[in-house]
Amino acid sequence: MKKENPDELFEKEVIVEDEGEKLFREEKEEVVAKEEKKKPPSTKPKEAWKVLVVDDEEDVHSVTRMALKGFIFQDRKIEFLDTYSARESQKVIRKNPDIAVILLDVVMETNNAGLELVKYIRDKAGNHFTQIILRTGYPGQAPEREVIVSYEINDYKTKTELTAFKLFTVVLASLRAYDSVMKLESLRQGLEEKVRERTAEIAQKNIKLEQQKKKILTANEELNVQKEELQSTLENLKQTQSQLVQSEKMASVGQLTAGIAHEINNPVTFISGNVKPLIRDIKDIFAIINEYDSIVHKKNLQEKFKKVKYLKDKLDFSLISKEINNLLKGINEGANRTTEIVKGLRTFSRLDEDVLKIVDIHEGLDSTLILLRNEYKNRIEIIKEYGDIPHIECYPGKLNQVFMNILSNSIDAIEDKGAITIKTSKSKEYLQLSIKDTGKGMSEKVKSKVFEPFFTTKDVGKGTGLGLSIVLGIIEKHKGKIEVKSEIGEGTEFIISLPLQQA
Repeated sequence: MKKENPDELFEKEVIVEDEGEKLFREEKEEVVAKEEKKKPPSTKPKEAWKVLVVDDEEDVHSVTRMALKGFIFQDRKIEFLDTYSARESQKVIRKNPDIAVILLDVVMETNNAGLELVKYIRDKAGNHFTQIILRTGYPGQAPEREVIVSYEINDYKTKTELTAFKLFTVVLASLRAYDSVMKLESLRQGLEEKVRERTAEIAQKNIKLEQQKKKILTANEELNVQKEELQSTLENLKQTQSQLVQSEKMASVGQLTAGIAHEINNPVTFISGNVKPLIRDIKDIFAIINEYDSIVHKKNLQEKFKKVKYLKDKLDFSLISKEINNLLKGINEGANRTTEIVKGLRTFSRLDEDVLKIVDIHEGLDSTLILLRNEYKNRIEIIKEYGDIPHIECYPGKLNQVFMNILSNSIDAIEDKGAITIKTSKSKEYLQLSIKDTGKGMSEKVKSKVFEPFFTTKDVGKGTGLGLSIVLGIIEKHKGKIEVKSEIGEGTEFIISLPLQQA
């Protein structure tokens, strides 16, 4: 197979020799000058960037060095590593795991030697940080689209288009990308260390909590009183909010629920945090009493403990034990239920995240499905009929909450096996989204109330009734519309229309 003439590598630069070389030099000097100004001069020389040139032609190595002569980025020069085959390159890569950029030929000892080397770097060596730039003289041998899709490379260039200026630009961009990736990796490792430190702190706090068990028995009566007050407050809140919804005062509802949720959050947290240790303490006390009974029985001390037995029989100790366990269970369930409602209220009344962004809603839908995967896998088929739609201007966090609430309801509506179809399309000014399930459907009466706060058809303890009311508020915030189509036994479809741009 015929190799290209190395002199042709920079033929575009030769054609525009006068002005092109001048522009290249000025741009190169300007980038170097800017990078040098970012940090104060250091007396200690910084470690050079390692750039591996893989090509079976010596002229290509020479031309590359010449084009990047005097290159400096972030006060660091380039250290060139030269190899002439994929096999030789593997040894160099194993010895130098900190290579920043690889300029890689495709056709060397075999027609796809370069591509096989890419697989080795990414899969066997496990290196996903090094920036790989394929440059080939035979684009027909390795079609660009196929290579970019099938191989984890960072850029693809033909040798004829890679002039000195373009080579400089590509290497500079690759070094910046490598530098950013390595900084992110360093941050990730730092975060993992912080997580470990935080875990150790939590373990210490748990030890302290164990030491405070004795105080919980005294607090039990106070917890019961606070629980009753919370239940009364929540009931009043439910009635007040229903009245506000009916009188179309939804703007005030957000502030009201946010304030009340904030006020009741502290006692709820107190109850939730203390009720489990209290249950453990009660179990410990019963264990001690049972151990006493066991010892009395083994040592034949019944005669000496007649009064104790009489008192236990008189007070019906067995019934008291069951009653205490039932009371503690009720307190725990009530605290969990209240916590769930408070969380829903906070979400419902959230007034932050008012930042518009241009986003792809397909990404939001896909990420939501990933989060819900455990809820539907192996029983519900997800059918995606995504249309060719543009990115839209929206509040992405709030829109993801819409997807989460609707998809969660659709999953709950399918009792056994079924399917959920997600379809997107575009009209002149609106993006349309349909989420349709094969669940049990709704009657007209239920359908007319689905967006009312606290309305739910789920069993007690399984839903707060705030999900779809939150959805409605978010859609209205986006100046959009939402429609429900449903029949009993035929499933339910939510159709959302969102403007492409927010005025």
